[in-house]
Amino acid sequence: MKALLLPLNITLLAVGVLAYAEPPKPQPKPTLIVKPYAEIESYRKWERINKTPYFVESKFAMLCRDTRKRQIDEAKNNPHVETYITVHVNAIGNKAMRATKNVSFPVGSVVIKEKYEIDKSTYKMKPNTPPKLMTVMIKRQKGYSSTTGDWEYLVTKGDGELQARGKIAKCQNCHAKQKNTDYVFRTYREPIRY
Repeated sequence: MKALLLPLNITLLAVGVLAYAEPPKPQPKPTLIVKPYAEIESYRKWERINKTPYFVESKFAMLCRDTRKRQIDEAKNNPHVETYITVHVNAIGNKAMRATKNVSFPVGSVVIKEKYEIDKSTYKMKPNTPPKLMTVMIKRQKGYSSTTGDWEYLVTKGDGELQARGKIAKCQNCHAKQKNTDYVFRTYREPIRY
């Protein structure tokens, strides 16, 4: 009889411990992580439009007249001035980027401009440094932003930290000057050789 009670007592003890134990917590379902800018993943594998970095000067650098304070302030706040840039375009937008007339980027085109710091003493690009800023244009479906060519803008720090995304007014206002090239500045393109 004692031989039967010992296993029974152990079983009852185990059941009692389990009854008072905390029930297992439900495991959260795995979620799909969507990067805030998946459209630019692996952009370094895309075609680079300018094989050598292009220096963007202030538009006032060559003027033979005084500039107004507002103009100087505007130039200081322009992320495209006094920097070297490299430009990448995805396969969808490549033909339009290379076009010499009737420029129209198809939906899905992505243009990325990397901006690099310069050495103010030499005005040369600092060697072996990552970009300090990236600006991106993504061509969206018709109606996304009809007055600005349906482009979405995205700005990140050089390390990829998102700064702004969407219909960024500052970007739209500047690019409005380039309506004839589907709102894309292309001064950095290298000459096409025939």
